Amino acid sequence: MTAQTADVMIFDGEAFELHTTPLEKYFERIKWRPACMRSTGNYRGYVARWELFGERLFLTGLFGMLWIIPPHLVGKLAPDPDPYDPAQEGVKSLRLQDLFPDQAPLVPAEWVTERLVVATGRRLVYVHFGFGSLHGTYRTIDVADGRVKLIRNWEGRDWARETGRFWPDDEWYKNHPQALVWAELNAEKKKVEAEDDLDWRNEHSLPDRRLTYQAAQIEALRKPCGQAPSD
Repeated sequence: MTAQTADVMIFDGEAFELHTTPLEKYFERIKWRPACMRSTGNYRGYVARWELFGERLFLTGLFGMLWIIPPHLVGKLAPDPDPYDPAQEGVKSLRLQDLFPDQAPLVPAEWVTERLVVATGRRLVYVHFGFGSLHGTYRTIDVADGRVKLIRNWEGRDWARETGRFWPDDEWYKNHPQALVWAELNAEKKKVEAEDDLDWRNEHSLPDRRLTYQAAQIEALRKPCGQAPSD
């Protein structure tokens, strides 16, 4: 397994990587999962967005590329808010309203009972496996039946000790220079340039068009859904 594209967790309007996959528990419960395009960098085939409102966890966004629509849903789905072109018959992007038409965009995550791990600090060491890269800080959220029981912030070294992982020292960095992630210069400028490059409609090559479309949809999930529960 290569490094995986993470789900998105929103805190105070800012997006962070979620290093756990709580939507998988939902698919296990219903004994079905959508058939989306997968890659070595995303074995799940989707990216989900999660937000906290008070003590409750909500699923607020979802995107999967080239979802094969099950026969019983053909002709019954809401229009895709940003459809991929060229379209394919029987295939569309997976969206939250496709799975939860009566609840989207605020789906109470009542099936979630686990510890969520959020990487809140910058990446220090890149690990080419799962969610193995090391970050400077983490936040854990203990959830039971969709309700937050405990939130704790961790320094990276303490989290590594808690999870039985190594924490690199100067000697390790010297022997593994390829793993070191250098701080980006002009990070804000690069972010703006990257967002400008995500206009997939300007791509004429179909492979580039598909990759840019996928990146644009995932980038959109890095913004809050813009709604809040009324209760």
